[in-house]
Amino acid sequence: MIRGTFVGAAICLLLACNCEGSSLRVILKCHNGSNCDVRGDVLLQSVTNKSAIRRVNLNPSSVVVTDQAGSEWDLTLEANGFWALPQRVLFPADDKQPSYTMDVWRTGTLQGLVKLPDPQPAAPIVVRAVVASRPDPRVLPELPRGTSFDCSTEKSGQWKCAVPATLLDVAIRVDGYAPYHKWDVKVPVAGVIDLGAVKLQKGASLVAWLDSRFARQVAVPVHAVLRHEAAPGTNATAVRLAVPVADEIFTKKGVVQLAPLGPGRYILETQAKGYAPTRMPVQLYEGKETTPRRSIELLPSLKVRLRLEPPVGPGGIWWRVELWRNLGSGSQDAGSGIASPQGIFDATGQVQGPLRVYLKDSRQNILANREIVIDSNITEYTVRLDVSPVSGSVTIGDTPLPSAHLLFGGSGGMEKIRAVADQDGHFTVTLPRRGKWIVDVDAPQEAVAASIEVSIEKGKDEVDIRLPSTEVSGWVRDANGNRLPAARVTLTSSSGRLMDRTSGGDGTFRFRGVQDGPARLQARDPRTHDYSKNTEITLPEDGKVENVELTLEAVRQLKGTVRSNGEVVVGALVHGLAFLGGSARIEEATTDLQGGFAFDIPGTITEATIVVGAPGRTLESFVVPANQDQVALDLAARGGTLVLRWSGLPLQFTFNDHFLPYTDVFAWARSQGASISSGTAEIPNVAPGKYRLCAAGHCAEGLLAVGGQLSLDATH
Repeated sequence: MIRGTFVGAAICLLLACNCEGSSLRVILKCHNGSNCDVRGDVLLQSVTNKSAIRRVNLNPSSVVVTDQAGSEWDLTLEANGFWALPQRVLFPADDKQPSYTMDVWRTGTLQGLVKLPDPQPAAPIVVRAVVASRPDPRVLPELPRGTSFDCSTEKSGQWKCAVPATLLDVAIRVDGYAPYHKWDVKVPVAGVIDLGAVKLQKGASLVAWLDSRFARQVAVPVHAVLRHEAAPGTNATAVRLAVPVADEIFTKKGVVQLAPLGPGRYILETQAKGYAPTRMPVQLYEGKETTPRRSIELLPSLKVRLRLEPPVGPGGIWWRVELWRNLGSGSQDAGSGIASPQGIFDATGQVQGPLRVYLKDSRQNILANREIVIDSNITEYTVRLDVSPVSGSVTIGDTPLPSAHLLFGGSGGMEKIRAVADQDGHFTVTLPRRGKWIVDVDAPQEAVAASIEVSIEKGKDEVDIRLPSTEVSGWVRDANGNRLPAARVTLTSSSGRLMDRTSGGDGTFRFRGVQDGPARLQARDPRTHDYSKNTEITLPEDGKVENVELTLEAVRQLKGTVRSNGEVVVGALVHGLAFLGGSARIEEATTDLQGGFAFDIPGTITEATIVVGAPGRTLESFVVPANQDQVALDLAARGGTLVLRWSGLPLQFTFNDHFLPYTDVFAWARSQGASISSGTAEIPNVAPGKYRLCAAGHCAEGLLAVGGQLSLDATH
């Protein structure tokens, strides 16, 4: 019996030969169940002679075969209900007996119906299921990316194949057609997952050329990397869409072909070591070959020097420097490392344009968050900080707050420096500047989750943080009226700052040290995603608000599909707003490869507002009935430009007489490369229609046409 790290039964096979022979041992390691009683054969195929195949029956006794020492064989498993990861084995030339572990999974069945745009061929088509997991993952997957499974097929297009019973990202492939992807497929042991009708599209093709002069002189490989044109996001779909769908090297002649590909919008990035990358949008069409109109030439990357003042961080520790570049569709790591004791950091591989510089101390505090603009005519940039220690105390009312965790800069600040108070509420922190600071204060044992603004005068090295002796308390009930533990309760103060607490075992919550004045409370169950409406309260100075009851509303899923000019829209950022009790919670999703999205809404609402922003298309909002499970949205492919002026807050937008969050409008503008200054903004690529802008009691409205420009002046 095999013990230790091996799970399940272990079967040893003795493969021996004559006087020149050698032996090795194969151990089966079962991954998805304690029962690994495999009945079948181990197959060995010679690496040098593919026609030489050995079949070894799995049974309790040893099996002896004859072969030469030093020979190589590809080892696979043929056993009903089981699959093993193929591997290559080598018979040793000495008398040692090496062991090989064969990773084995119990299997389930993946099946479906392939439909082709062409007439179904008379002979069964060849269908393969291929593992299409994320390349270069932080944690290696159970099955390597690209592992392929041959499927049995029928003339009707029905197919099925045995695959390991585990969680898989798969691609269904038929030669000549773009693959069909299905993510997070949980295959049960001895069970069946039916993908239904899989409609394959004729594969598109992309051919790109390098500039002939550049192709002749470049001495390093040049990569063509293709990604879906998608809005940046943190959800699983957005992360997956950011993974390259193709990565090929240009030939010496300077040409590359990427095929087959699904039709749609992509970003083609051309990369080479020592050169600044280029990015261009491309549109691929079904059954067509696309070639960019211009050839591609890469310019040498730039080397810049950062001079840091002071040259070292707190405690004399050298600065850690991190560089990030904004790509419009997200941020890209542009380099990192430790500066010299003289405060010098040389950054190679840079390109012209904005670059975000972070300086961190030995505790990973962010003491500087600056943007510089890289220019080919500038080789040195200086980052200055006024670093010095500041001491003080933190109290709630007149009582010291022991062991309080302080975050200078707050959760949303550009700088983030942490400190911990002692038992008497005293603390010391090293800050990079004087002036105003937002400080988040967290002391769970004292029920304190607060945020406060303090001011540190120039030349001063002391600051006292005094939280008001206020308190807000209550309890959370679930949708059935029962007290709910482990609910997330959010309090939004009059300044707009958010504080979170978790309800206790009896469903109660408590906030202390909250700023007086109006505030809002909302609760959410992170397990079911149910949430309550916003409850408005007014907190008196140094007073209390007690017995606040937050009752959750049961949610359900609203699904939708985004199309534009008849095509599905991949990688669009979708915000769903369901108004409950006069306020709305914003849910975020990204459209997948079929243009689909889903988010949760309260079951009691009758309509929802959905805002869609798709790179290469437009920003548009829709109002949809909430009493249906599926909605279809037709996004305008082309739009116009809004030119805005305002003075005073708050800002309010409407589009075609329904709500449009100004935060979405400004975020869209920044993603399009537009700038927003105080009181003015230009918003490109917004859907045609009726717009209204109101600010500080003044409103302006008008109609925006396709390709047009609409000026809205809400200053008078």
